[in-house]
Amino acid sequence: MKDYMKAPVYQAGAITLAALCLVGVVTLVSRCAGSEEYVSGLPVEKVVIQKADGGTVSFDAEIAAKPMDIHVGLMFRKEMGKDRGMLFEFPGEPQQEAFWMKNTLIPLDIIFIAPDGRIVNIHRSAKPGDTTPLPSLEPVSGVLEVNGGQSDERGIKIGDKVVHEFFKGGK
Repeated sequence: MKDYMKAPVYQAGAITLAALCLVGVVTLVSRCAGSEEYVSGLPVEKVVIQKADGGTVSFDAEIAAKPMDIHVGLMFRKEMGKDRGMLFEFPGEPQQEAFWMKNTLIPLDIIFIAPDGRIVNIHRSAKPGDTTPLPSLEPVSGVLEVNGGQSDERGIKIGDKVVHEFFKGGK
């Protein structure tokens, strides 16, 4: 051991650093383990779906707009509140998108959204861990992921409209 490593100040600093690292690891593990609702740090906004029958459904959705946020999405989450979701915003020209469920631990309904907010297709109760691509049927600008079964339970259908500022004709 080097002489400076024996100094009390050096050892105290090393112990403090180790303690801070341990606190960070414990916090991360407890959040991922589902002991409290996961907090991603992404902005959360209200997303409203206007149904063809005149009713509305709303979700508090985390907004994934940056490439890394889009890539990670809802991976590794053990649960998500009933009225929660994630809205993936794809800038630029609409294009066909495909999602998979790799590293995703909960079933999800994957709702593909055209630039005008119209729902073009829904993959219902996508299976956790499945690496099969789940594609949009036409070019889209966004995708809303909600807990598996919510589309059926709340009567969300193809042709319903998502109202959010990201889509043309939104707020």
